[in-house]
Amino acid sequence: MAAPLTSDAAYVTDEVAALKYDWKIEAGRAALRSGLSATATDIFSSLYEDPSLPNGDRADITLHYVAALIAQSEYDRASEILSNSPNLEAPARRGLYQASIAYGKAPDRGYDTIRAELAGVDPDALSPLDLPWYYLLKGVLADAGDKPKEAESFFQQAEKSAASSFQSALFSSLVMRQKLLHSPTDENLLVEIREKFESLSGQSAAFPFLREYVVLLHGMGKDAEAIRVLESELANVGAGYSIDERASLLLLKGLILGLDSSAGWASLKELVRAGIDSEATVIALQLLGSVPEREADLMAMLNEIISRPEPHPLIAQLYYMRCQLALANPEMTALAEADARYLLEQFPGLSEINSVYRLLAYAALQRNPPRYRVAADYLLGLREQSTDPQKVAQLNRLIGDCYFLNRDYANAVDFYVSAHSSAKPLSEVGNVLLRLVISQIKSGRVEAALENIDQADFAGQMSDADRWRAEWSLALALQSNGQADQALERLRSLVGRDTSSVPVALDLRLRWLEAHLSLQLGDSSGIAEKLEVLLARIDSLPEDALGPVESSRLKSELLLLQAKTLIALEDAESAFDVIAVIRADFSDLIAAKRTYFTESAYHASVGDFRAAQQILKDFAADYPDSDLVPQALFEAALHCQRQGPDSYGEAVVLLDRLVQEHPDSDLVYYSGLKQGDLLRLMNDFAGAQLVYENLINSFPTHRLRYAAELSRADCIAALAQDSGDQLVEATAILERLVDRPDLPVEVQIEAGYKWGSILLRNEDFASAKTVYGLVASRYLFDSENAAALTSVGRYWLSRTIFSLGDLLEEGGEAAEAVKLYRKLVAFNLPGRSLALSRISQLQLAESP
Repeated sequence: MAAPLTSDAAYVTDEVAALKYDWKIEAGRAALRSGLSATATDIFSSLYEDPSLPNGDRADITLHYVAALIAQSEYDRASEILSNSPNLEAPARRGLYQASIAYGKAPDRGYDTIRAELAGVDPDALSPLDLPWYYLLKGVLADAGDKPKEAESFFQQAEKSAASSFQSALFSSLVMRQKLLHSPTDENLLVEIREKFESLSGQSAAFPFLREYVVLLHGMGKDAEAIRVLESELANVGAGYSIDERASLLLLKGLILGLDSSAGWASLKELVRAGIDSEATVIALQLLGSVPEREADLMAMLNEIISRPEPHPLIAQLYYMRCQLALANPEMTALAEADARYLLEQFPGLSEINSVYRLLAYAALQRNPPRYRVAADYLLGLREQSTDPQKVAQLNRLIGDCYFLNRDYANAVDFYVSAHSSAKPLSEVGNVLLRLVISQIKSGRVEAALENIDQADFAGQMSDADRWRAEWSLALALQSNGQADQALERLRSLVGRDTSSVPVALDLRLRWLEAHLSLQLGDSSGIAEKLEVLLARIDSLPEDALGPVESSRLKSELLLLQAKTLIALEDAESAFDVIAVIRADFSDLIAAKRTYFTESAYHASVGDFRAAQQILKDFAADYPDSDLVPQALFEAALHCQRQGPDSYGEAVVLLDRLVQEHPDSDLVYYSGLKQGDLLRLMNDFAGAQLVYENLINSFPTHRLRYAAELSRADCIAALAQDSGDQLVEATAILERLVDRPDLPVEVQIEAGYKWGSILLRNEDFASAKTVYGLVASRYLFDSENAAALTSVGRYWLSRTIFSLGDLLEEGGEAAEAVKLYRKLVAFNLPGRSLALSRISQLQLAESP
């Protein structure tokens, strides 16, 4: 029993990795929309720092990362990122972010920079997430231009257009800070307000004058006096201020002191700890969460407040913020999940409840290993909360993604179909059609995928880039199904089109695949020239066109295909020169590792099995940690076997090494089968039987368990001699295999033949005749079954027919034997000439 070999497999892209990448982007965007700026920053930071990030996606990731940094008040880092990305194609977003950074770094100046950047910003080109910043900055400019009414209007728009209550609180705090920065500096006004405040001292009516007085003091640079007044009034228990007014004074104190000061930070913490249910407390909590370098202190405060016996009036918001902070730390994922579940159970009406579902879904994906099915369940819960058809379509796509990542492609297809059919416009759910097609391919529905691709192409529903990505997966599926010629035909039609709108990496990949399939189908003409053109094209591209990872990967694969082409053209010497270049320049890439298999296959093709074996052993030594080592050891063992009986023992040793050193490899089972086969060839049936029994016990649900059972029965029968008990055991195994309709018919026929042979050995001729007759009736007299047999099934069926014929002839049933032989002749089974001879002999014997 041979294992499926991969040494000549095509270079493939990892759809799972691509989907995880897309899902991470979506999770980051959702976090930004939900006001989870810490989570968004963490997600986009990891994407931005990924060296394999496709260049086509880098601009979008960069801008999202900058937006998350701005929301986290990390203005210096945001400015650094933008400075290092001069070619971003998003003038509206870039201009808005530059203006936001200028304001965040110096809110009391830099108006010329803000005005210049905003001048080129079209608000219609901004997302709902960016609009609040646009309105805030417009208000800042109006405020600086002494247009208070216009400024107030813009500030209100900023707060109302926020995507979440937390984001709304953020902009409320920014508006308050702006008003503090531009408070009047009129000394006469200060005296007038102070007199009104003092005249109402101790009364609730004093509050608006107190607040304005403190703001005026701050505007005139008298912060120490402003803080003294605030602390005096807060300490005055006899003052008639309401709870909300006291909270506002604490917030004002924190803003004047500033978040960058310990005193300001402490003041805001005091406000939150006080447990005052007010808008000021919500703003203070949001401000505390906007300082990344103080997250540990904030987390400690949240833990302390949440653990109190008496619940805080803003307990839901506290849990929500702790959940967000915990999710940004991989070691605290369990805490994030626990907090989110608590919110779902105890606060189902929370305004941020949709974000909680997203938090839980993302937390499930953060687990190691990821819990894709759990994430899907949380997204299903979120879908139940949504009535917007477009949001439902987007959630169906995300749920489909979870099933896809869980390799449940059939369920993924169902959700992708729902997303695709309900999304209007289709662009609102992204490349869902591409994901649908790939899921159909992976679930074996290649024809449905073909139909979807062709229909989408005809209707213009799929971008050129997505069409090419779909064709890539389709070509590989057709190749695996033995339809490489159809795959090649489609690829040739595709690469003949205008490719200006297709990413260059994708264009190069498909042209590589076209050449690969051509060579696989035996057509090497013109491939060498095509490969030279593609290699020259890579060398001529700008440095940032592909990125270093993709460039190296493509170049190494093209060179490997070049080496294979040279071997096909019988220029092995030149091929080995190319292989040497690959190993020297791309030693860490998969192409360099696969050169060993290519070289080994060449030596095997010319009959030098010893060299073929040695090269694979060298690979295992050069790359001991490679996932391909089990494959190399397995193939090396096969080359040992081909050298003849003297090398069978060495082959067994190699296979045992595979099993011992790589117990988790998919090839372990196949290695056991091959070990057993070799031991039988060496007449060590006892050792072979032990190997098969170990396989059966260690892999009770393996899809090829029957192969070990069938071979074990062979060993028992070989060792039985005249022992009745052992033959009974072998017979029982074979009988079970014959009666299992889920097994391949070839296996049932072989088992039936061997069962009958053991019965003959016991001289139970009647039972043997019955067993042989059962096999013949199923697979010879049923023309449909007989026509569908493979060569292996035809071989064993032929042997069964001759054995049954012998019994019929010996029992005087010559006419029945003739009918049997004629059936064998009619289906052109092996032994046709012998059957015709027997027919003639039997007919002659019966003639008068």
